[in-house]
Amino acid sequence: FMIDVLPFRNNKHWSFTAGFFVGPSTVGYAENLEKEVLMLEGVNAYNKIYRDYPEYGINGSYLHRVGKEKDDPFYKHGLAGFCLGRFADGDMALMVPGEDASAKAEMVVNKVRPYVGFGYNTSLSGDKRWRLNIDAGVMFLCGSPSVYVDNVYKFNADDICFDEEGRYVSGMGFDIDGNYYGEIVRWFEEDLEYKYVGQRLDHVDVVHDLHDTPGKVGRTINTISKFKVYPNISVGISYRLF
Repeated sequence: FMIDVLPFRNNKHWSFTAGFFVGPSTVGYAENLEKEVLMLEGVNAYNKIYRDYPEYGINGSYLHRVGKEKDDPFYKHGLAGFCLGRFADGDMALMVPGEDASAKAEMVVNKVRPYVGFGYNTSLSGDKRWRLNIDAGVMFLCGSPSVYVDNVYKFNADDICFDEEGRYVSGMGFDIDGNYYGEIVRWFEEDLEYKYVGQRLDHVDVVHDLHDTPGKVGRTINTISKFKVYPNISVGISYRLF
């Protein structure tokens, strides 16, 4: 919906335009390449073994029952995935492939986007049938775009809590005797000790829900977060039949 206003009484070439666009909210989509599927399937296969590891471990080419030892390599390295940064509360975010061995992202903006601009039109022929139209303006996105991803694990490191009788109540990790409680261990750092897997989340907004996203993805997200307006320039040539 647009309204054109002719601001100059004696000049019909210039116009001022204001209004809004209504369109799909999804304006961008990214997915892994087909050649990367095998690698993502391998990641899923590893993670499946890891999730089953509290019951069975690997010794050579055979499975055998194991205990949950703090120095166990599986507990130190944890799930395979890509670190997306941190949530507002400081918890870390790890994205893993979907069940179909895919990694996807979707960029979303508001469906209604205000627009302001100006235009210029003039005739290109003596009979004024051919005309040149130039429009320039900006479309307001009403905030930074959102980039949504699925299959994100949120790490927390809540301390283990026991009641007065020594019974486990909540939390994740090992007690002083080396017994493990809670969900599977995900991450190990010498200075931070153990990190633990929390709830798996879908539809996580990397732009607004997370910060400190590392690497090339982080630089891309920082750039996207600055897109609050979308400049638009259009040039058209028209011909009047009657």
